[in-house]
Amino acid sequence: EHDDEKVLEQLTTAMAKNLDIQDRKWMMKTYTKCFIGAEAVTWILENGYAKSREEAVELGQMMLAARIFHHVTDDHDFKDEKKFYRFLQDENFHGQSELKSDGTKWKWCDMLPGMNKERRESHSVQPEMKSHQEEHAEIAKWQANVSPLDEHNQELLNN
Repeated sequence: EHDDEKVLEQLTTAMAKNLDIQDRKWMMKTYTKCFIGAEAVTWILENGYAKSREEAVELGQMMLAARIFHHVTDDHDFKDEKKFYRFLQDENFHGQSELKSDGTKWKWCDMLPGMNKERRESHSVQPEMKSHQEEHAEIAKWQANVSPLDEHNQELLNN
């Protein structure tokens, strides 16, 4: 592991422990487990991770780009303003854990029926197509139920 990665990991852990992370309201909506960008800039500066507010914002933008945290509605880059940000580790994945029970990350195919490794060979996500015989039998059954079978309906069925 590089020194930069260790510092980033230490910074992330320290920020998550020390920032004022709480549920916050804006425009009658509650955003859970979030912190304020300007407060994070102050904390980064006061704890020696940056020499200026501008440098602290750049560090925050790198963390945002690395998906360590994000703006709660993903509408803003990291800013020295009263914007709400949430650590990915605090994100609610709608009841879904970020990691599976075996410690691996979820993939899209894990969410699709029949696409997990155990069942991938035996299932397909392609819709089943009916054979021509099944299709003709279904049409004949439908035709038998059409009444009255006058010349207008016969013409519709033939076209």
